[in-house]
This record gives sequence, C-alpha cells and structure tokens, in this order.
Amino acid sequence: MPVIKLQNVCVEQQGQPILVDVNTEINRGEFVYLVGQTDAEKRAILELVIFAELPSSGVVSVGEYDSRQIRKSDIPRLRRQVGMVFQDFKLLHHRTVYENIAFALEVTGVSRRWIKRKTRAILSDVNLLHKRNAYPDELSGEERLRVAIARALVNDPLVVLADEPTANLDSEATERVMAILKKMNARGIAVIIATRNSVQKNKYSWRILQLENGVIEQVTN
Repeated sequence: MPVIKLQNVCVEQQGQPILVDVNTEINRGEFVYLVGQTDAEKRAILELVIFAELPSSGVVSVGEYDSRQIRKSDIPRLRRQVGMVFQDFKLLHHRTVYENIAFALEVTGVSRRWIKRKTRAILSDVNLLHKRNAYPDELSGEERLRVAIARALVNDPLVVLADEPTANLDSEATERVMAILKKMNARGIAVIIATRNSVQKNKYSWRILQLENGVIEQVTN
C-alpha cells in the first residue's frame, strides 16, 4: 500500500522546470534512495512530501492527504506522519537532548507521562539515553544526527525523510547510523534517503530512484 504517491508531478521555480512529469510510489516499509546530482531536484521531492511546496501540476498523495484537497490546517497533522532529518539537524541548542525530543511530542498535546516514556524509549533506540541531559553543542556530529533521527521517529511516522544524513560521517559512524535507520525500517516505517553518494548507494540500497534532468530516469531494486 503506497504511503507516498506522485502522479504526473511537475514543479517550476522562478519559471524554470525542476521536476517534469514525475511518477512514483513508495510503499509502507520500503527503504528508498533518492539519488541525483542536482540538490534542487531532490529538495523539491522532499518539500512536496511534507507539503512545504505544492506541485505546479499533478498530484502528490501522502497517507490520507493529497495536494488537491489538503487544507492548511491539515498540514501540521500530516507532518506528524512524516519524520524529517535535515542536513543541518535543526536542533534547538538551548534545549537538552531530552527536551529536543520531548518538544516534538508536547506540541501534539499528549500527557507528560507518555512524553517521558516515549522520549526515553526512542533515545534508547538510538543509543543516546545516557546523553539525555546534554546540549547539542556538547555532542559529536554523529550524536547530533542520532538526536535528529530520534526526533523524526518519536511520533511513529509513516515515513522518514533524510537529507544527506551521513555526508559528513566516517565509514564507522555511517555504519552505526544506517543500522539505526534499518532497525526502524524493519518496524514498518518507510525510509527515504536523499543522497549524491554513489558508494553508499551501491552498498546499502534496497531501492533506488534516480533523478536526472527533472525526471526519474531509472528505478533499481
């Protein structure tokens, strides 16, 4: 069952075509690499999935929502179903690791007891429970990435999007981060990694969507 579906999607920015007649589906529990040398193309796909941008034409569907019918008031609810790992992490530097994760739950209005239970559990999943009282500036780059992944996962999303998540990590750190993402994927969460790294792509890929000149040129399993 698709959690994301793009049908004849075109995106133009400042009069320039970025995506041209893109068609693809991503199912629950899939692990997908979105590969392309042009950041604008990959970024456009990610922005479409979180409805930060609407297509110039065509239809984007994510879960129960689609771009023809979604209301602005629905977008925050949709984004709770889509975890986002930003390339620069976007952590709150004045909040501890625990508080960064808990904040993603606080805005949903759940109980304090549930927030504590869920936050501790997800920090354990990413092997950072012992760092829960640290601040982001006290962490390594890999640890900050794991906090960002934990925040993306804490609302039990349908899909997690990660923008070049291991670009600045060495091979050992990359292995550890990939193990976390694959563990979450095994629980049924779809994972989409946007990357230009062909070595990583060849080593880890489950499915590859190749973007070139605004279209998906090939789909490799």
